[in-house]
Amino acid sequence: IARTQEFVDALSNILPIKLDLEKQLFIHAARDNLNGLTDLMVTHEFTPEHILQLNQQKQSILTAICTVNCEKTLRFLYSNPQIPNDKIRERLVTLEYRNKYPLEFALEANHHIGVVRYIFDRD
Repeated sequence: IARTQEFVDALSNILPIKLDLEKQLFIHAARDNLNGLTDLMVTHEFTPEHILQLNQQKQSILTAICTVNCEKTLRFLYSNPQIPNDKIRERLVTLEYRNKYPLEFALEANHHIGVVRYIFDRD
């Protein structure tokens, strides 16, 4: 019975996060989880506007991608025909969290091998 109660308590803490699709979007982006992003796009019909929207902290998923150096996710976004590359480029240099832009987080974190190289190789 005690283990069942522990399980229910743990589940009650996790369930609100699992049901919040916006949080799931940011978690999948920060973890370089393409399967999770694809699931949100297909199952929950996330549009390009949903994918690149700002959250309550005025961050897009590009902030998480650049901060953690998620090159695989960035490549996925650029290769997705539904998401215009110009929109991604624009978002990379738009002021967001802490009055910085997502690309600045990657440069400050010294992610020159990864997202920064991929961005500059494309342009």
